[in-house]
Amino acid sequence: MALVEGVPEEDILKIKQEKITDKTLQSIRAYGWLPDMFRQIIRGAKDFLQEVIFKFKLPPKPVPKIDLQEWKDMQKLMYELQRQSIEIKRTQQDISSLKKQLSELRGLFKGKERKSLEGKIELLEDLEKRLHRSMEQIVKREGYPNVQSFQKVYNKAEELIIEYNEELRAWKNQTDQKKENPLEQPKKASVLEKLHRYQHEGRQQPKRSVKKKSMDRGR
Repeated sequence: MALVEGVPEEDILKIKQEKITDKTLQSIRAYGWLPDMFRQIIRGAKDFLQEVIFKFKLPPKPVPKIDLQEWKDMQKLMYELQRQSIEIKRTQQDISSLKKQLSELRGLFKGKERKSLEGKIELLEDLEKRLHRSMEQIVKREGYPNVQSFQKVYNKAEELIIEYNEELRAWKNQTDQKKENPLEQPKKASVLEKLHRYQHEGRQQPKRSVKKKSMDRGR
């Protein structure tokens, strides 16, 4: 399985040497041949190799296709343009409202009031033009020829950021699953406890054997 998943053969052989052969020899020298302990060593080696396979298959962390600082600068610029746009809309609404008042103005003695409304409309229309020019100057200051050009670049950048965030979310889900379901490795304390138990049982076996032989002779 490890070979199929792409783990190099030399890595597998190294794990076999360190996690099985070396540990088995150490166990035999210290406690003699204990089949249960050998099975424990095999299970530990298997768990370790499974973890190596998992890490080997884990995809690398996604990399954004756009510089994140550049994206932040673009967002800041877009926010500034949106503020200008809100101001333009508000000005246009005021102009529309004043023009409606002007159209409803009737009477021969309304000349002064009509002139006042026309003056306000003229000022607001001039403000609207200046706000539009300001938007153009804002994007030119950042190296874009016009607002339309910046909007196209921003939309494309936004698509790349959305794609990156989706890839990053999927990558984090994989790593989170690894944290939530870690491969259990044999605990040192439990191994030592088993070693002591196996050692104790090994010492007790000859006594039971002698007792059995004496009972056989009695029979």
